[in-house]
Amino acid sequence: MTTEPSAANLYVPRISLAPSGSESGKSNSLVGNIVTLADIITDEAELKTVYGAINDQDFDSITGNSVILENVVLGKFENEHGDVWASGLIYGGYSNTTLLQNDSGIVTQSVSNNSIRMKNSEAGFVYGAYLSALGSSEGTLVTANNNYIELDGGEAGYFESANVSTGNGPNDTATANNNKAVVKNAIASDVGGGAAYAGFSSGTAIGNNNRVRIENSKISYAITGGTAGSATATASGNIVTIIGGEVGDPSSAEHFSSIEGGVALGNIATVENNRVFIDDGVIAADVQGGSIISGGGDEIPVVITKTLAIGNVVNINNGIVTGNIFGGKIDGDFHGSHTVINNTVTINGGEVNNSEYPNSTVSGGTIGIFKQFWNDDLDGPEEAYKTASSTNNTVVINNGKVTGGIYGGQIHYYNHPYDNDNNPYDSIPITTVRNTATHNTVTITGASDLSEASVYGGVLSIGSGHCDIVTESEFLASSDIFTGNTLNKNSDASIRDAHNFEFLNFGYNGDANIGILDTTGGDVKLNTGGYSTNFNDQINGSGSLTKIGSGTLNFGGSMDIEGKFIVREGDFALSKSVSVTADDGLVFGAGSRFTPNGNTLTANSDEAVTLDKGLTC
Repeated sequence: MTTEPSAANLYVPRISLAPSGSESGKSNSLVGNIVTLADIITDEAELKTVYGAINDQDFDSITGNSVILENVVLGKFENEHGDVWASGLIYGGYSNTTLLQNDSGIVTQSVSNNSIRMKNSEAGFVYGAYLSALGSSEGTLVTANNNYIELDGGEAGYFESANVSTGNGPNDTATANNNKAVVKNAIASDVGGGAAYAGFSSGTAIGNNNRVRIENSKISYAITGGTAGSATATASGNIVTIIGGEVGDPSSAEHFSSIEGGVALGNIATVENNRVFIDDGVIAADVQGGSIISGGGDEIPVVITKTLAIGNVVNINNGIVTGNIFGGKIDGDFHGSHTVINNTVTINGGEVNNSEYPNSTVSGGTIGIFKQFWNDDLDGPEEAYKTASSTNNTVVINNGKVTGGIYGGQIHYYNHPYDNDNNPYDSIPITTVRNTATHNTVTITGASDLSEASVYGGVLSIGSGHCDIVTESEFLASSDIFTGNTLNKNSDASIRDAHNFEFLNFGYNGDANIGILDTTGGDVKLNTGGYSTNFNDQINGSGSLTKIGSGTLNFGGSMDIEGKFIVREGDFALSKSVSVTADDGLVFGAGSRFTPNGNTLTANSDEAVTLDKGLTC
């Protein structure tokens, strides 16, 4: 059926009727309707709605319906701030009803393969597919797959390809897969690929393989590839691509905008292999490949909260980003287990810098731990058991400028001092904690500028008032933010300071250009490989430093460490007379070489200087 409404018939309440002989609640569908509107402009504030297909008879399937708009404005309204926005609602396929069981006793409905194409048109809310099955019975299965929406010129408020939800019935499942939203040369408030929601006490939501593409457009708030929200939630394989334009408000130091490849909301949540690609533009927003917010659920004990962010990716090829960048990120409560692993951030060009708020973060994987606040029982169990693991994440900076903090892996404990009624929280005692930010890698190549950046293999930061049994020193002692973390430095790009790396590998001849190398955490292995590295800056910290690799470390800086300084392999040469303080001793191993070049080495140590047999000078 094709309908071409006139200006007097913008509201299209029933573009679809039940097929002849069909029975409500049985297997039937609304298929293949096409609604076309052109050259219709109205400034009226009255809300107008266009449907490709609308379900009010419990149809099982709404599929293959289309809405096509060109030069159409469905009204305007002015908010309390004086901002003028487009009004009107557009749905490719729409269902909002209490569903009935089919012959097998299972409630099912699908709103799929619908499309909306808007050219130089405006509307307030646009959904390729919208399905709300609130109030349905146990075991509801709803899907919104393969829907497509496109805005080419013009304006939209909320622009989402698919949104599907159930009530809070046990064993409900909501799925939004393979949907796509495209915005070109246009303006929108929020853009989403596909979103699925089921009950947060029980149920399953899946939002996989959705796509968002933004070209030379202005997006005010949020861009999300795929979203899943339920007690058990999975968002995987979603992709957001941005080519030029603007996201958020670049004039504001506070970032309420976000770009997320995949988002999962729930107690047991997974985000996997989601991706964000930014090829150009001004991005005043936080950018996250995969993101989880976890906590609460009235019927699931909070102690089994389990989240996983794995294999998510952010690629910045050009442009300016003034927010934070996370390959994978979890915001979870004190109770349960949170893992961020194998996520990657790659910066090939452009700039990451917030001049108003210079603590921007670039992190391969981040876990933020907060006190649970979704339940009425805000204090949770008397004892909190939790693990937080941010491991095997990667940050690669091939070019461009970064100002702020660069973290291979990060764990941060927030402080939430008040509940929703503005009453102070009691502190939560944490008697069993395990925090690991290990085996992460930061690689720096090309003409990168990190002269205003601090680089960490792993980091653990703690907000005030989060526990009253474990002291901060005990808390830190139970954590590992050093083991296996690696800094690969393949160019002479300047770094302000480097921390919590077990391995520091140089892959070029020239100046190290690390303002401060911190050995705190253990024994730092500085590997010159077969190259000649000039280190003219500071080395300090509570750990040790071991020089390995067959190449030469030309030292003309300062060293003051509490551990040992060991030259195990290659040549330790002096570019000027220096003083080296290593409280636990200086050791020149067999096969190593000391080349003073006519300079003097003054050794300060509580232990003897050891010269192994085989040392050459």
